[in-house]
Amino acid sequence: CDSPYIITFYSAFFVENRISICTEFMDGGSLDVYRSIPEHVLGRIAVAVVKGLTYLWSLKILHRDVKPSNMLVNTRGQVKLCDFGVSTQLVNSIAKTYVGTNAYMAPERISGEQYGIHSDVWSVGISFME
Repeated sequence: CDSPYIITFYSAFFVENRISICTEFMDGGSLDVYRSIPEHVLGRIAVAVVKGLTYLWSLKILHRDVKPSNMLVNTRGQVKLCDFGVSTQLVNSIAKTYVGTNAYMAPERISGEQYGIHSDVWSVGISFME
């Protein structure tokens, strides 16, 4: 991955019949643990998240599970997206399958319609309204 807004992946391996993934450590954890974030900080976080998603979209990848627990921060002020377990390659700029976290899904995804980049944008908006 060639984006400073996407978590760095190092390796994956099996341990006791389970897949373990080794990634960059983000010592601030995920955004879902923070209750109140000042607006000027939230703005910087939003810019980083959108830049990360823009990078994915340029590769025709849809995240499909954008939410605060998949936005990581560190004490150096970096913000990175993680958890690409349900991401998909877009075909003709659309996707169809029902995956992700309901509370952050765009209406068209919940109703089973085709969706695209705009559904990730919806999830970003819901995440920052929370």
